[in-house]
Amino acid sequence: MPQLAGVALVYYLGIQGTLLGIAVATAVSFAVQTAISSLSSKPDAPRRRLQDRVQTVRQAVAVRPVVFGQAMVGGPIIYMKSTNNNQFLHIVVPVADHEIESFDGLFFGTEEVPIDGNGDATGKYAGLVRMLTRTGAPGQTAFSDLVTESGGEWRSNDVMQGCAAVYLRLEFNNDKFPAGLPPIRFLVSGRKVYDPRVSGHDPDDSTTWAYSDNAALCLAAYLNDAEYGLGAAYGTEIVEADLTAAANVCDETVTLADGDTSARYTVNGFFKSSAEPREVIEDLVNAMAGKAVNIGGTSWHIQAGAFQTPTITLDEGDLRGPIRVTPMLTAQENFNAVRGTFFDPARDHKPTDFPQVTSATFLAEDNGEQSFVDLELPFTNSAAMAQRLGRIALNRVRQPITMTYPTGIAGWQLQAGDTVMITNARYGFSSKVFEVEDVELITQDDGENGMILGVDLALRETATTVFSWTTGDEQIVDPAPNTTLPNPFSVANPSGLNISTTDVVVGTVTLKQPTLTWLSPADQFVTAGGSIEVQWKPSSASAYRSLGAVSGDVTVATLPPVENGTDIDVRVRSTNSAGVRADSFVELTNYTIGATAEGDDTEDWGAVSVASDTTEDWGSVAGANDTTEDWGSVA
Repeated sequence: MPQLAGVALVYYLGIQGTLLGIAVATAVSFAVQTAISSLSSKPDAPRRRLQDRVQTVRQAVAVRPVVFGQAMVGGPIIYMKSTNNNQFLHIVVPVADHEIESFDGLFFGTEEVPIDGNGDATGKYAGLVRMLTRTGAPGQTAFSDLVTESGGEWRSNDVMQGCAAVYLRLEFNNDKFPAGLPPIRFLVSGRKVYDPRVSGHDPDDSTTWAYSDNAALCLAAYLNDAEYGLGAAYGTEIVEADLTAAANVCDETVTLADGDTSARYTVNGFFKSSAEPREVIEDLVNAMAGKAVNIGGTSWHIQAGAFQTPTITLDEGDLRGPIRVTPMLTAQENFNAVRGTFFDPARDHKPTDFPQVTSATFLAEDNGEQSFVDLELPFTNSAAMAQRLGRIALNRVRQPITMTYPTGIAGWQLQAGDTVMITNARYGFSSKVFEVEDVELITQDDGENGMILGVDLALRETATTVFSWTTGDEQIVDPAPNTTLPNPFSVANPSGLNISTTDVVVGTVTLKQPTLTWLSPADQFVTAGGSIEVQWKPSSASAYRSLGAVSGDVTVATLPPVENGTDIDVRVRSTNSAGVRADSFVELTNYTIGATAEGDDTEDWGAVSVASDTTEDWGSVAGANDTTEDWGSVA
């Protein structure tokens, strides 16, 4: 039963209709429930929250990210130090202001860096990258490796209690880090949440909670959190019966067009701790096409997007005054197509347009004039789910009839978010289903009977078809982009390495002069602006000798003369125009030059130089770390 004081808010996915009050002389309002739209009715609405979300930058003070479900995140670099003459770079990045379930991946830009169970990189960055993590669990300890390698700057009591954080140690390598520190991102599974359906979960003991991307449970966790949410208590302020029902709806299985299945509604994303509560609630509610109704400032009722079969019918006998009906929306409020963005894991977890949701029927009803609304879904990471949410928004707005329905006290059994059947012969309503968007308690002096209590209901038509969905409605999205930009860290080598010789006379001795040839690498960033490094040695020698580099479009190089019968090793390697070298050489080993002939040992012939790697370093990095109160106790 709604309370008789305070304000109740209902957040829902859809377009706000016109909610008309009833002007009654000497009427006094005791309670108001207002339906607040989570979508702009303007088709060119600005995209507010989907840009610049994943950055890892050095800063002393930063707002704190809060992660629900799985998301790609960055964070502030709160400690940075180089050691061993700039050979090693040590950085600490907190990625969430709460305990998370797990770290699921390290990325340098768009490139995933595989990490083994010991925290060491494998593959391309083997021996160069170490990643140690803390999930923010109670009792976590400091990064002991960093305490040692920082010379005590990072202290043993710098545990960052309650924060999920990463310690990275990078060893400089000019080939792997040609531009210095790469852009760093982390894939994480975020907050643990309370589930009233699970035995052993204690609403007052977060250590008993578990990770989930269930949209209703994540919304409840936000409402419950006292630090960045609203501090609503489970059981008393968050109605658990409603939460259980909503969580069950979110867990329902939906069949996709490709034959796979998914949960009906999930949330996978994050928000910044500085975000306004209304903004966060709207985004979380949008992810499940649902509602979050606060009654009288004392209780939250969470509903997931599904049709509710009404249990109450009102008819002419329940009226205390005339009905006011608005049969259509204004042109500004109406639309017949939905477009928008979600975060696509197949496209680097970046904002991506989902296929537009349109309807030929609705377009014809609007005389062929197409009108879009933009739908932002920062907590949705599935194109299929984004399309379903868009379809619900479209179907909901095409139920345009709104009505103010003045009742006696019978209307008080309803609250915002409920459905009700209306029967009224004058308007042709026979058990027509409406959704309750607003409830207002009225005291009214009707003159004859004195002061009476009444309830004004703001209703909007709805139907089971609002939530209907078939696999035929879904457009399958290509799981990979149609075009890809070149990867500057992937460098192609020459192929077809071969040796030919010519006779040369040196003094009185005839020697063989080898000539290397190869086929150009299939890499325009090598052939146009890059180079080919050439090295050789007698097979018996341990170290290669460098002949320097030739232009990337050159396919021939001449070696110093050698005696007939000499076994030599040769190798070549590409460097692209960005200065990135190929991961390995192309080699030709134990190649015998000509037949055995008399003559001096000419191993030292020719002016040769020993190749040496460049020793560029990380550049100037501060040795002292910044501190920030927002991230707990750090040195």
